[in-house]
Amino acid sequence: LRVQMGRPGKDDPTSLTTMGNIAAALNSLGKFPEAETMLREQLAGAQRVWGQEHRTTLAAQVNLAFNLRQQGRRDEALTLIVDALPIQKRILGSEHSDTIASLNTLWALYNETKRYEDARRVAAEAYETAGRALGEKDVTTLTAMHNLGGALIHLDRLDEAETLFVRNIDLCKSVYPA
Repeated sequence: LRVQMGRPGKDDPTSLTTMGNIAAALNSLGKFPEAETMLREQLAGAQRVWGQEHRTTLAAQVNLAFNLRQQGRRDEALTLIVDALPIQKRILGSEHSDTIASLNTLWALYNETKRYEDARRVAAEAYETAGRALGEKDVTTLTAMHNLGGALIHLDRLDEAETLFVRNIDLCKSVYPA
């Protein structure tokens, strides 16, 4: 990366992509502070090169939010996701897999900060959108369905949650037979 950044510059698209890949590897290794530094540099570079309303910039912002969540810095992560999501919906579309993944991340952040009604609302949106866009048996849809069930449990809507979980298990069995 140093060689690459020394030649075309750290704002070169290839360098920015490499920074994101290195940050993903650091995250996978549990080196969250180091990954955060790289992700912040990537986000700043992407904002300079493409502006805020570009898919690469949005991905960098969401990846930084994920990293901050892993570090327990949920309020910072929540701000980044809440800011990115409307732009993702407008630029990528509501049914784009990145947008749905951000909804699932937002669900997790709301759930972890005990904002259960917000978590339910976001999970329902993710589940309905993923089901429409990707199909009922897609892993993203199944994840969103599970998330919605979890949100309903926190709201003491146990019958609804049980119905979703039973359906989720049945679908998982048909997708991943034993």
